[in-house]
Amino acid sequence: MALYQIANIIPHLKHPEKCLSKQVTCRSGWEISFIIKYLDVNNNIISWTSEDVIIRYLSPLDLQYHRYFLDFSFNAKCKDGTIKTFWIEIKPYAQTIFDSTKKKQTKRLLKEAQTYRVNQAKWEAARALVAKKKAEGQNIEFMVITEKECPWFVKGK
Repeated sequence: MALYQIANIIPHLKHPEKCLSKQVTCRSGWEISFIIKYLDVNNNIISWTSEDVIIRYLSPLDLQYHRYFLDFSFNAKCKDGTIKTFWIEIKPYAQTIFDSTKKKQTKRLLKEAQTYRVNQAKWEAARALVAKKKAEGQNIEFMVITEKECPWFVKGK
């Protein structure tokens, strides 16, 4: 898996001052696209970070606690003038669903099932933390974004 560092991304940014992370780590081209085509150019985005929000979650695979590094966090100005924090995870749609009706138990199917279960545990921990922060009065939202929400993730767009 290729890791892209901020030094490689900054020359492509129009507003590098929006990035508050000391180091930006992108693990996919989709994450780079999200930075360049959304976070950087959207005038309502005040600031953003990469993998700076860390959430503790219980893995269903080994029943141990692990650390989940959210892909992005950003602060945006809403239409009503308020500032809202968004926690964003970028994933292929295929990793957000699991078809348990497949009958043939292949190694690939088992790996997909494990990935799905771990992702669900991470996202449930993120949702629980967001609910707690909302109860404390914070204006915050957690979202999983796939190619279905961002068509420019698809090659050629």
